[in-house]
Amino acid sequence: MADRGGVENTREVVDETARRWDGDLEEKSEKDQRFTGSRDKIELQYMRFAPRLRAIIRQRCPVCLEGKMFSGRFTMNPACPVCGHRFEREQGFFQGAMYVSWVLGVSYLAVLAILAQLLLVPRIGIVWAVVSVVTIHMICVPIIFRYSRVIWAHVNVATKP
Repeated sequence: MADRGGVENTREVVDETARRWDGDLEEKSEKDQRFTGSRDKIELQYMRFAPRLRAIIRQRCPVCLEGKMFSGRFTMNPACPVCGHRFEREQGFFQGAMYVSWVLGVSYLAVLAILAQLLLVPRIGIVWAVVSVVTIHMICVPIIFRYSRVIWAHVNVATKP
């Protein structure tokens, strides 16, 4: 029976989290209906995923989800201006961002190549279609650079020393 008390305490923490996110949950029966079984895990994962996705899109700190990671087009802040989290925790930390950059680059270049093949090649020829795709790619390089670092920092926030 002692273990059962631990489960009840956990449920109270979950209910408190739900109350914080959904102020309209008033009765205990409504809480019990909302947080039962596997829906409990799905709801909690969603509550954590949405703010993190919003922070990635806005290029914010992986810890507090508020401070800006970049101070210029290619210049990263050394630490979060809000919470003080150091972005580059060790020399070479952002080497892993190269893999994220590769995935992002290959993905959107594949889409661009297919669209160019379908829409541009019949109208302007292969050479100008390739020139168009390369031009769009060069314009997107700063965006890919920034988002690869932001995504890498957010993926690795759980490994914070």
